Amino acid sequence: MEHEHSAVAKSIRLQNWANDIRDCQSSNLTVAQWCEQHGVGIKNYYYRMKRVREAYLKEHPVDAIFPPVDTDPEEIRFTELLPPPADNTTKSASAVITSGRIRIEISENISDAFLRKLIEVLADAV
Repeated sequence: MEHEHSAVAKSIRLQNWANDIRDCQSSNLTVAQWCEQHGVGIKNYYYRMKRVREAYLKEHPVDAIFPPVDTDPEEIRFTELLPPPADNTTKSASAVITSGRIRIEISENISDAFLRKLIEVLADAV
């Protein structure tokens, strides 16, 4: 019973820390400013971030997020989509890249800098 209680307490603590990290990252404050306003030490903030990331990766292994390095390039498929009709108000991807369970939809208004960064990340992952 004691072990179950500590596991629940740990889970709640990690969830609270994850919420704090999201709050900090979505605020217009620096980490130092956010920490000062919320009474959290900067070192403690980064400790919490590390623990939340470790817990997330334990639940979601990297192989589930990125294909293994030895993934056959033939398994990566590129699909070109036609632009949506002019009267369609919903946004649609101009291109979709899929590999295993990963799906990346690219809009035609993607910035050149972001597209270059995306290509760099994909090149490192493959």
